[in-house]
Amino acid sequence: MKAPVGIVLIFLSTLTLGKNATLEERIRDDSDLSQFYSLLERNQVAMASLKYRSLTLFAPTNEAFQKFTGNTTHVLYHMSTVATTLEQLGATISSDLEGNPPLYITRRGKASQEQIFINNALVLQSRSNVQLQNSDGRKQVLHVIDDVLQPLTVLPTSSIELFSPDAFQFLTYSESLDINSHLMRSYREKVIMNKKEIVFQAVGSHTYFIPIDEGFKPPPRADLFDKKVIDGHIIPNRVLFTAAAPYGDPLPTLAFEDNLKVQITFSKSESKPPKPSKIYVTSNTVIGDGKHTPGNVLAEVVK
Repeated sequence: MKAPVGIVLIFLSTLTLGKNATLEERIRDDSDLSQFYSLLERNQVAMASLKYRSLTLFAPTNEAFQKFTGNTTHVLYHMSTVATTLEQLGATISSDLEGNPPLYITRRGKASQEQIFINNALVLQSRSNVQLQNSDGRKQVLHVIDDVLQPLTVLPTSSIELFSPDAFQFLTYSESLDINSHLMRSYREKVIMNKKEIVFQAVGSHTYFIPIDEGFKPPPRADLFDKKVIDGHIIPNRVLFTAAAPYGDPLPTLAFEDNLKVQITFSKSESKPPKPSKIYVTSNTVIGDGKHTPGNVLAEVVK
């Protein structure tokens, strides 16, 4: 099956401190969390929550901020108003950012070798599960992570309000979203033309590989797009972030049926720091039909 090339991707031990220490003091006194604390103390809502509410805080290290390339750190996206240990984390947890967009949890490995990711950030388990009480007696939990959490947000110049959009809303309003100027008009047109809006509005957690406009060049690549090709860009019932993806494991797409079987596999091209590694996905049509021939297509993940 032929597919466009450019793509946008649309997851212990308990520590104790001094008897009267609070979570705010714990972060304030940790030199490796100083950049995050600086943001916390300038956010009135976050400081009020620390003082009065139960919560869970996902705190990025200073090193995480050094490699962060975004323009804005959304402090409340690193906070949930439910005190939750690592053992209690489910598939998602609601953040305290406006609209309460979820944070996605991925567990990889087993038992003592298990890794836990919050979106694209790895939880540093030896420094997490810090359970304390604030001055109001409310339980609070700290988890330290290796990356800054980035929510999907609209551009400052946009007049729309959009919280936790589904995949079709993402496509519809993509020009108003902060996604590094990537355009997806061609793919949106194909989705509408093939009447596939419903799969982008489906309830549940799914991963959508969305080709940017450059991926439709040169002709006749765009002419090959039909309903089954669109299905081949979707992994159902699973949310995949690049850091937590199962590299090397073929994953069945929505186009995985008796007469047509398409899989997607993550891979990575390692680079020497500070140059970031490049991430790729391979679409493999294992079994083709009359219109879609067996074969592989390699695409770089650009966002």
